[in-house]
Amino acid sequence: MDEPEIHALLREVGSGRLSRRAFVRSMVGSGLTVPLASQLLAGAGSAQTSSRPAAAPARRGGGGLLKTLSWDAPNLLNPILAVGLKDWNACAIFYEPLVYFNGAGDMIPVLAQEVPTLQNGGVAKDGTSVTWKLKRGVSWHDGKPFTASDVVFNWEYATDPATAAPGLGAYKSVKQVEALDPYTVKVTFTQPTPFWNVTFQIIPRHVFEPYKGAKSREAPNNLKPVGTGPYRFVEFKPGDLLKGEINPNYHVSGRPFFDAIEVKGGGDAVSAARAVLQTGEYDYASEVGGVEDDVLQRLEQGGKGRVAIGFGGRITHVQLNQTDPWTEVDGERSSVKTVHPFLTDPAVKGALALLVDRMAIQEQILGRLGQVTGNWLNNPERFRSKNIHWELNIDKANQLLDNGGWKRGPDGVRAATASGSKCSSPPRSMRQPRRCRPSSSRPRGRRASRSRSRRCPPPRSSPRIPATPTPTRTSTPISSSSPT
Repeated sequence: MDEPEIHALLREVGSGRLSRRAFVRSMVGSGLTVPLASQLLAGAGSAQTSSRPAAAPARRGGGGLLKTLSWDAPNLLNPILAVGLKDWNACAIFYEPLVYFNGAGDMIPVLAQEVPTLQNGGVAKDGTSVTWKLKRGVSWHDGKPFTASDVVFNWEYATDPATAAPGLGAYKSVKQVEALDPYTVKVTFTQPTPFWNVTFQIIPRHVFEPYKGAKSREAPNNLKPVGTGPYRFVEFKPGDLLKGEINPNYHVSGRPFFDAIEVKGGGDAVSAARAVLQTGEYDYASEVGGVEDDVLQRLEQGGKGRVAIGFGGRITHVQLNQTDPWTEVDGERSSVKTVHPFLTDPAVKGALALLVDRMAIQEQILGRLGQVTGNWLNNPERFRSKNIHWELNIDKANQLLDNGGWKRGPDGVRAATASGSKCSSPPRSMRQPRRCRPSSSRPRGRRASRSRSRRCPPPRSSPRIPATPTPTRTSTPISSSSPT
């Protein structure tokens, strides 16, 4: 990201169209540190001026009703049986894990008293076990105490084959989960296990034990959660409406702030964004990343809310076919028994990587809702490689193809001279690099032309080398009228 682009983002912050947090995340995504991004904000007169207290609130409640939209509405409120974000996010209102991960990838204790480490003895030196110390004084919404027995039950429930839990695979290396005492749980693995956090949102034994196994889908509390979280269940209409009320006995002092929460489902991403940003009917809407940024910016001009953009670990990328779509093996094209005639060639892959105009993708397609990247792993920041570089260089792409034996003929078509074969009508990606055009002409009247493809005989040999992807990191934006 160059200086003019940074100044443009700072102007967005100054106008209120871009949050300070989104600016910092954009800078971090470009390789800057959080302190340096904060200094840029301060230098531009956009330092933090929020009156939000730095410490936790002195008392819980007082925030009134929080009205939210989840246009992809939840249908199930059992976190172990849930199959997507819409259900997991809804479950998180009522259920809690032992720990959660913050934006930096650090584990934060929730139902655990502390995060297990080698230093505190929680993680075994040989990596074959982890011991959790649980937070005391935590109660389920029905008043029953939360204990180690509940943690053990979650393993028993999820690993029962008859339960058919979607997340069963997370426990494949777990040998045993046992309660050493009412507030200590030991998880033993079949082998050294680097990722030993295998407990997720915890459900109560005394509520779900009668429905473990084949009766798991029959539990009434799949739709009426009893958790330890900040809100207690009030009402749920699957696919439509979810209501919760403040938990007066919540184990975190001074929280939550809102007295009640309402999650309304249905509609689409555009209508959800409009209900927050334009009409102000709702306070928060999630998953509006499918809305074009120019639409979001117009909606923000109403002054009722703003878009807060958070970047996660997901990427959008182009995966190149490694098999031969022109050769049929056992009645199947693109069989794994075949090799693509040119997309496995290192020279071709390298040339294609050099021909991706990532900055045009950033400016013309993604805008502030995405960040181009050359990495597969982008977040947390400390795991993002600083050694991956990319460029748009047509001359270098041509040189790679020349050196790789792909000689250009008088018609501009390249052929692999080493194999002695030529393509009479090769794919467009192997032609002289130029700007893209539609593959079919514009319809005229009632007629529309259709492009025809001709098969190309593959070279007699090609190396088996994985494709070089050209990933672009996507955003997971949310719209919100309250600080996030």
